[in-house]
Amino acid sequence: MCIDYRKLNEAIRKDHFPLHFMDQMLEQLVGQSLYYFLDECSRYNQISVDPKDQEKMTFNALLVSLPTKGCHLGYVMHQPLSRELVQRRCVETNLVLNWEKCHFMVQEEIVLGHKILARGIEVDKAKIDVIEKLPPPVNAKGIRSFLGHVGFYRRFIKDFSKIARPLSNFLNKDAVFKLDEECLEAFQTLKEKLVSTPIMVAPD
Repeated sequence: MCIDYRKLNEAIRKDHFPLHFMDQMLEQLVGQSLYYFLDECSRYNQISVDPKDQEKMTFNALLVSLPTKGCHLGYVMHQPLSRELVQRRCVETNLVLNWEKCHFMVQEEIVLGHKILARGIEVDKAKIDVIEKLPPPVNAKGIRSFLGHVGFYRRFIKDFSKIARPLSNFLNKDAVFKLDEECLEAFQTLKEKLVSTPIMVAPD
């Protein structure tokens, strides 16, 4: 069956403020010598939004008119112009920041489970330590959980899908769980590759 949705698409309101892809945001942050991280108190609860505008609201709408490069993930900055503009916007909108969680002029920081630094992007070591200590899964639910954890860092693992295939096969409908030698090898390989993960450098 084939359905023509073109008339429906023409009638639907377009999303003018789509959320960014995480990979793109992280790549635009790397390669700077110093970073500023600002953390809001109470997060979105500080901002009063008119009910008719709530459907259009995202967490970075306060910064919608500021330069996009250098100011991402809410309030992570590395360009002097962006720093000044964002700080002024915080004052103008009475946005209260959590001083204890704000970091100024740091060379590296954890953002969305990734370490951002001048050389590139690294995996958060704290999360890797947890994965490294995981025992082999004993059922399909355990495999789904493990693949979810390591899949978050799949960009760091060459041929991730190929390596994980023996484990992924157990997630198929009516699959019978049996952790054989091939599955154990895939499990250990993924853990080892995460522990020795490289630094990712975005192409210029």
